Amino acid sequence: MGVKVTLSGTLGSGKSTVGKLLAAQLNIPFFSTGMFFRDFAKVRDMDALQANLNAEDNREIDDYVDGRILALDAELDSFILDSRMAWHFVKAPTRFYLHADPRIAAQRVFRDRSRDTESYVNIDEAVEKIAERAASEQKRYLSLYGVDISELANYQHRIDTTQADPDAIADCIVHCLSFGDRQTDWRVDANGALIQA
Repeated sequence: MGVKVTLSGTLGSGKSTVGKLLAAQLNIPFFSTGMFFRDFAKVRDMDALQANLNAEDNREIDDYVDGRILALDAELDSFILDSRMAWHFVKAPTRFYLHADPRIAAQRVFRDRSRDTESYVNIDEAVEKIAERAASEQKRYLSLYGVDISELANYQHRIDTTQADPDAIADCIVHCLSFGDRQTDWRVDANGALIQA
């Protein structure tokens, strides 16, 4: 039996970093629709916010990403997928929602040099632009699919990543995989301890 894990949540909550660690720990592949999206934007010489705003009136990017998600689900028995909408498309995944304090999340994004379609002058600008991008995504997904990605009931396990290092978050996710359909809320403290909220 395969393991399909979807990692959704707020920008800068650590989804990609944790997803890669988790994939290595479970020895299954990792994919990120953020990379699909950024590749699409880069070819069109847009930054991530511009691409999101453009996507509000143009389904091309969403159709492209959705097609990639559906293909992964059909082709693979196991994977980790960092995606805001994968929980909606993947059949029977274990659905996680990662979230972090907006300022901490902005600091993470600001320091992440791998995001070549996202650059900010300072942390305050990062907080502002990340909030704009999140609002754009929420509006778009509600319009396209009739789902609210911020509705926590969509996810089985919710983890506050604000004070945690990525290894502790990955360990928390592995721990949660044994819980089946039961919904849980967690935060991982600065010492790496799991605390059920």
